[in-house]
Amino acid sequence: PEVDRVLKEEHRNPAYIHGDVTIPNIVLRNDRLFFIDWDRLRIGSTYNELAGTIMNTAQLNTTLMESLLKGYEEVRPLQREERLLVAALYRLPYEVWAVTRNGAVRSRLFTMLQQSWPHRLHAVRWLDEWAGAGEIIHHRS
Repeated sequence: PEVDRVLKEEHRNPAYIHGDVTIPNIVLRNDRLFFIDWDRLRIGSTYNELAGTIMNTAQLNTTLMESLLKGYEEVRPLQREERLLVAALYRLPYEVWAVTRNGAVRSRLFTMLQQSWPHRLHAVRWLDEWAGAGEIIHHRS
């Protein structure tokens, strides 16, 4: 119910999102961070944008994930239900959808997915812990 409330609130108050936060679209200069390449700017979900940014920039490295989220929350702290939503969205990596949609079991993308799967699971578990998802599981048991 808490996550549902967050989704409804976001629907009532949508935000502009970059749409393509990846390493090539980030420039660091004199301890300042700039986003470039705004051609995908649109109204969308800030939570989906954050989950995608983590996936696109942290390279499944939990130290980088922690640093990114810490910096994000210095500017905009997240409530527990917002964290849960980000963690849930992070679980849906684009590569899985692309492989299953295209039936490309022998593709290079599938091979990369297989090789990275243990690291992905580790990152998902870390993000669940960050979000407090374990508390929900223990509470319902």
